[in-house]
Amino acid sequence: MIKLGHWRGAFAVVSVAMLFLPALAMTVSTDIVWGVEDFLAAAAILAFVWLAIEMSVRLLPGTRARVAASAAAILVALTIWAHLAVGVF
Repeated sequence: MIKLGHWRGAFAVVSVAMLFLPALAMTVSTDIVWGVEDFLAAAAILAFVWLAIEMSVRLLPGTRARVAASAAAILVALTIWAHLAVGVF
């Protein structure tokens, strides 16, 4: 069982890595071009996911409800990310 505080650290590390990878890729390749607004949008999406998961862990009773709410938040974030990246909708 994951203790409550451990997932926060893991999420922070993964979030920083997700923001660092495009920055690193931009130094290697000219195919990836992110502006400040792209990094801000990615950070906002990650903040939304963090806030939604934090609220589900604190407010919802039971593991099943927490997992469902967290999965829904992640799916919403991935849908927004895909739309911003390639215009799915």
